[in-house]
Amino acid sequence: MMMKPSDFSHPKYWLLHEWREWNPIALVRKISRFARNILAYRKVLWHDRDFDYSYLLEVMELKLRRMSRHFDEHAIVVDSDKIARECLVAAELCRRLLEDEYGLKDVLNGNYRKRYDLYYLSRLMSRKMFCWWD
Repeated sequence: MMMKPSDFSHPKYWLLHEWREWNPIALVRKISRFARNILAYRKVLWHDRDFDYSYLLEVMELKLRRMSRHFDEHAIVVDSDKIARECLVAAELCRRLLEDEYGLKDVLNGNYRKRYDLYYLSRLMSRKMFCWWD
């Protein structure tokens, strides 16, 4: 989030903030992080289209798996293993919704399971998403 000069009590504080944000070391870190993100999301971004929900599920699945791995590797917060598990469950729900193999055996039961997975994903995200940070 970019800060505006009006967000600070005096212009010198804004200038200090901008220097911290754009000093050469921070700029190199931001560029390297951006390059890593581009590499990680390249397949999803290449095939991304704006007309179908499946592309949204692909992006969400990838992001949730990356978040789960981050919380698992860098146990910075107290409940990092629990948060990693919740992110992984949400990613698996995205994968199941994306594969859409619910009606292969039983159409009526498959439709119910699909709706329940979507409900569970939305419920999990609405209740837990703001706790997923380090």
